[in-house]
Amino acid sequence: MPLATGQHTVLVFKKIQFLGSWTRYSGVDQIIYTGNNARPTMRVVVESYTGTMETYFFALQQGDDVWVSYGGDAQVHIPRLCVKVVPGDVTNCSGK
Repeated sequence: MPLATGQHTVLVFKKIQFLGSWTRYSGVDQIIYTGNNARPTMRVVVESYTGTMETYFFALQQGDDVWVSYGGDAQVHIPRLCVKVVPGDVTNCSGK
């Protein structure tokens, strides 16, 4: 039985913010985050091919699992497509 079906995104990241309520499970070289609230969201900062930072925004469903792996590149596996991408690092400490 598959863990997740549908469209997915895999990014090599510099920074991730999990907004809302999430549960974290730790494995050997992976960490799984599961969205607890009705509309968990996240932001992922990547370095583009030109060397500039870009922030990807994701809207997930409750129960979606996001896998973070550190086997070489720091990769995040997201079971959704991004809803928007903006130039720069727009993560912040207030969580808004």
